[in-house]
Amino acid sequence: KWQSAIDRASAAGGGVVTMPAGRHVTGTLFLRNGVTLELARGCVLEGAPEIGCYPDIPIPYAELREPWQSLVAAIDQTNVAVRGEGEIFGNGKAFPHGSRLGRPQGLLFLRCRGVRVEGVRLRDLARWTCYLKECDGCDIRKVTVDSHANANNDGIDIDSRNVRVEDCDFDSDDDGIVFKSDNADFAVENVTVRNCRVRSTCSAVKIGTGSHGGFRNILVDGVTAGASPREWCDPATGKGVISTYRVETWPGSEFTPSLLSGIAIECVDGGLLENITVRNVTIDRAATPIFIRGGLRYGRKFGDAVPLNLPFGHHPVLRDVLIENVTAKATSFTASSITGVPGLRVRNVTLRNLTIEVPGAGEAGRAELGNPVPEKADAYPESNMFDHRMLPAYGFYIRHADNVRF
Repeated sequence: KWQSAIDRASAAGGGVVTMPAGRHVTGTLFLRNGVTLELARGCVLEGAPEIGCYPDIPIPYAELREPWQSLVAAIDQTNVAVRGEGEIFGNGKAFPHGSRLGRPQGLLFLRCRGVRVEGVRLRDLARWTCYLKECDGCDIRKVTVDSHANANNDGIDIDSRNVRVEDCDFDSDDDGIVFKSDNADFAVENVTVRNCRVRSTCSAVKIGTGSHGGFRNILVDGVTAGASPREWCDPATGKGVISTYRVETWPGSEFTPSLLSGIAIECVDGGLLENITVRNVTIDRAATPIFIRGGLRYGRKFGDAVPLNLPFGHHPVLRDVLIENVTAKATSFTASSITGVPGLRVRNVTLRNLTIEVPGAGEAGRAELGNPVPEKADAYPESNMFDHRMLPAYGFYIRHADNVRF
């Protein structure tokens, strides 16, 4: 019914397809050129609980190489939108918890031009909530995300150019606002995020992990971030688990809900990262407030050939980062850090007007001051990646970096 209405509207030159108040259960709906899907107040667009209702959608260069499924999708379309005061309910608990296969996400826009999402609420998806993949021109406004029903419940994943995200609320069981770059021939650039609230069990604002093409000209301005106190159901025991499980093993961690990182900036897959500004951020509780990491994953060495042509040069770069006007409270002894690796030095980082509260009463023996901090050049980037140990610094640990200014 609804797919036919979308198809007819597009064939007629575009228009608005309105879902009225009520519960509407459906599998994948594919948006077409010129169509706006409007969810009226009281409307619940509910994802069917059977994975067979969601056809596979190949995602080129995705970091997770299996096929994807989505409740609402637009592929190679122009001027598409989802708006209204209704809700998209993903039925995330109906799908295997944490499985690499068979978990549909919420909204997927792939290689589209002119994307708009406004006003809607996205709740309890089985995977990522809203994925902007290699699109040009995206406007995301006043969207509310509340997604804790499964795993990998990122608030929004931005792998597109010319994007604006404003006045949104993200409460997610993974990263909140995430920038990803999975195609070495495509750069994530000219993105502005303003005036958003994030509650997360992982990182509030994260650039990476996937960083194959790279990121440039990104502004994050005005984010209030805190830990989500939500419970999720452990399928092995059937019991509710508070979202502290991610940080309990960190040195000195408090056993209360906490972000992993407030601001995480990572370039570890051969891409370029430059001209990044993050400012006016309040971080209520994070194991590590700020984490900047240049690395070379998958055993890559500096100067190695990469599978695809890098769009901005022949080797990875992380440079020209400004972080200013940040207030944060740390909840572990794992210091904020700015680190590159041999052959990939972080360059030109400025940190201005920071107020960071960190815990005291540490045990000197846990710092392992006589032991060198391991490089972990090809490890997954996370602020506790250095063998879950304390770093030999209280506020910031800096290594393989040039022109870092406080």
